[in-house]
Amino acid sequence: MTGFPNQGRNKFQDEQDLFNFVTGAGTGNNAPLGVSGGGMFRRTASQVALAADTSTQSIFGASKGQFTVEAGKSYQFEGVIQINNGSTSHTTQFALVLATAVLANVRTHVLSWDGADDTPVAAKGVNLEVATVSAVNAAGTGVETSLLVWGTFDVTTAGTVQPAIAFGTNPTGTNTIEIGTWFAVRALGPSTIEKFGAVT
Repeated sequence: MTGFPNQGRNKFQDEQDLFNFVTGAGTGNNAPLGVSGGGMFRRTASQVALAADTSTQSIFGASKGQFTVEAGKSYQFEGVIQINNGSTSHTTQFALVLATAVLANVRTHVLSWDGADDTPVAAKGVNLEVATVSAVNAAGTGVETSLLVWGTFDVTTAGTVQPAIAFGTNPTGTNTIEIGTWFAVRALGPSTIEKFGAVT
């Protein structure tokens, strides 16, 4: 551990070091949830163009939004994805695209709704146990789709994880990821972790 009480550090900082020491957790991008500097975050500051086809596409654009994950760790993720799309009937699909990374125990929960901004509509949900592209709503002609995504996974082989969407059929028209879409990934600790902090 680094540092001791009364040496320019506070009790919380020393508890963080103790947690890292006991669990073998990383620091910075791979520090566990709640540790200063932990976690990775990306959002869109401008629209991201999507192809009018059925290919799997990063929500942040090609080669962007690749979150680096380490082997032997458990991660939590969450995000909000706002899509404007063409009016041809289609499903919307979600995926965690992997480069080198191998995941286990993937649990993804998605709420989706179609409707204009500031207009309340009913949401529908789905639970996924795979990282591969999967439908998260029924086919429809709505031109605005929102996804609330969250879940956890364990990493068996290090690499990158990239959130992506796809259309079940070509929606035609102009398709974009909207400003303010975001996604975050945080290390919880080793892949065997069940709890930390003041919880039984």
